[in-house]
Amino acid sequence: MTANDVKPRKTLDGLEDWLIREARLFDSPADIVDGVCRWLIDAGLPLIRCRIGQRLADPLMSAWGVVWRPDHVEDYVVDRETLEGPAYFGSPFQAVVQTRAPRRYDLTALSPDDHESLHEQAEIGGRDYIAIPFIYGDGSVQGGAFVFSEKLDEATAERIMSLRHALAATLEPVAMRRSARSLLTTYLGRGPAERVMSGAFRRGDMGHLDAVVLFTDLCGSSALSERCSEAQLLSILDTYFEAVADGVKANRGEVLKFLGDGLLAIFPVDGSVNAAIACGQAVAAVNAADAVLRDVALAPSCGGVFPCFAAALHLGPVVYGNIGSRDRLDFTVVGQTVNLVSRLEDIAKSQPGSIVCSQAFAQTWGGPSEALGTRMLKGFSLPQSLHTIERHNLRRS
Repeated sequence: MTANDVKPRKTLDGLEDWLIREARLFDSPADIVDGVCRWLIDAGLPLIRCRIGQRLADPLMSAWGVVWRPDHVEDYVVDRETLEGPAYFGSPFQAVVQTRAPRRYDLTALSPDDHESLHEQAEIGGRDYIAIPFIYGDGSVQGGAFVFSEKLDEATAERIMSLRHALAATLEPVAMRRSARSLLTTYLGRGPAERVMSGAFRRGDMGHLDAVVLFTDLCGSSALSERCSEAQLLSILDTYFEAVADGVKANRGEVLKFLGDGLLAIFPVDGSVNAAIACGQAVAAVNAADAVLRDVALAPSCGGVFPCFAAALHLGPVVYGNIGSRDRLDFTVVGQTVNLVSRLEDIAKSQPGSIVCSQAFAQTWGGPSEALGTRMLKGFSLPQSLHTIERHNLRRS
């Protein structure tokens, strides 16, 4: 082997350049973190663990991050309870976020009062721990930590700390994209969020698809609003919406909208899901929600037992996309299919033990149903044949 055959060792100067020139274009935070850690190892540093944490602009989740190990890289999500408990308070991450300055810890000289996360890193062989802040353009501060199996000299430790500027510049765009995607998913649903993120956000951007449309409505909500406190009523609504939305999601549907105490969802018919399967998914979603709510108890002042929700189903073509004013758009479904299921929902309120569905749905689904007869519905010139499907998971008095 000659000198020309020896691969030159990477430098920390080169790492900063790579972060600014190349890594900032990555869409995966795990790829960024893995690239940084591999670079540090190639530069001769005894890195054994790295963790990057990012607070998330999301009403449901609190933070996300990446954990790097020599043999594995993974994303993780942190709920709000974790950031409000001892896992965060007093930790190196809290320290760098609050002070906006790096911190270094000697893992060979810990006291019992040091945070448990430091003791955990010492137990896996860590000797040097460097925590750094990432300060973003919106003023928010995020955190990261590097754990080494040997003590670094002062100059090298300072270089690791100085990486925070290039890392912040690289991580901020991907963090902002993730926050935007998370917020859109929370408020629009997974499918609409993906369409908006991919550029379908102009008024009039519409598509067509066949789908099962589900409309639900909480029974007796007006009486509940009179008997229950505001806090109790909001808790009831959240419990009901969560049960139905979880049932929809578990059965490959998409929640499109919450309308007062109503919920609108679709189960698309596509190449992998035919119409009969989509119908079965919708029925399963209602039954799953019933199974959750049947054992929920309420305060005596609110009736003691959780109220039923009405449910209506129809299968047909829908128009799917952006409608609204010039400065306020909504991503939803419209068309005669949606109009019909909204009329069925009115009838379903008087059939609390059953799902009310159209004849098209009942025939396509093929499961057990009973004819409810024909009805003239507002907005339709011809009578509509209706059916009911028994809800087996409802509470029985």
